[in-house]
Amino acid sequence: GEGLWRWRYAAYQQFDSHNNFNEFVTKTVQYLASKEDKSFFRVSGKNDFYENENIVFDAELYNQSYEPVTNREISMRIRNEEGKDYTYNFSANGTRYRLDAGKLPVGNYTYEASVNSDQGVLKEKGEFSISALQLEVVNSIADHRLLYQFAHDNNGDMVYPNDMNKLSDMIKAKKEIVSVSYENKQLNDLINYKWILALLIFLLGLEWLLRKRAGTY
Repeated sequence: GEGLWRWRYAAYQQFDSHNNFNEFVTKTVQYLASKEDKSFFRVSGKNDFYENENIVFDAELYNQSYEPVTNREISMRIRNEEGKDYTYNFSANGTRYRLDAGKLPVGNYTYEASVNSDQGVLKEKGEFSISALQLEVVNSIADHRLLYQFAHDNNGDMVYPNDMNKLSDMIKAKKEIVSVSYENKQLNDLINYKWILALLIFLLGLEWLLRKRAGTY
């Protein structure tokens, strides 16, 4: 690092800016600080899927000389939140392996991939989630052709914002749009109304009593 300040001045003299020197130093530090993956068995895949996506994982297997090994059987067990297991096998794909598990229900999952290698049984664990797909979020632009077809199939009309003032006249012109009245008839036996029955008995009794007192009987 001795004399590094001279590089900075030289870069500024050439480019009229310290950006090139700063970018060079930043990337050098990032490269030196990065940790290379030394594992013999590696599994990679997304952490989040949508319900319409296939669950895809890639795997790599190396020997002690870090040469790709493609003749081993790699299996993966996927478990959902209820404890149900799904078992799959990877397929060799060039110098790597690939697993296409298809589509799975919405939820959270854990997985464990294992392979029997020269270094023994190697395992990789992880987790991922599957989210519900909200079509209205994916495509927020109105499909006018679909709206027109939907209106046409249902004997309707498509009205654009500029023609909204015609909507009232269009509704009034529809002959099938008429006022509808409903009548509901219900018959009940008079005997079910006990208070009316009691009133009739009382009136009949009162009439009989009055007639008797008047001597008409």
